[in-house]
Amino acid sequence: MPALVFRGGASDPFHPRATSEAVAELLPNARLAEPPWGDREYLERQAAAAAAGSAFTRWPLLVPTLRDWARQALTD
Repeated sequence: MPALVFRGGASDPFHPRATSEAVAELLPNARLAEPPWGDREYLERQAAAAAAGSAFTRWPLLVPTLRDWARQALTD
């Protein structure tokens, strides 16, 4: 089963970089990808979520990477 793991941020206390790298290393057929935002995204989204009501407003930025990965993973 193919898997795509987005690298965690160094400043993210809940999704640390080392954890995402270890998960990608342990999963057969996994690809580690850089997220489409900066390292402080988690901290910035927490502040924005308090004002906007959602921490997921920028998740649509993941679509190009997910689409490209799916095209490749499903045709191999």
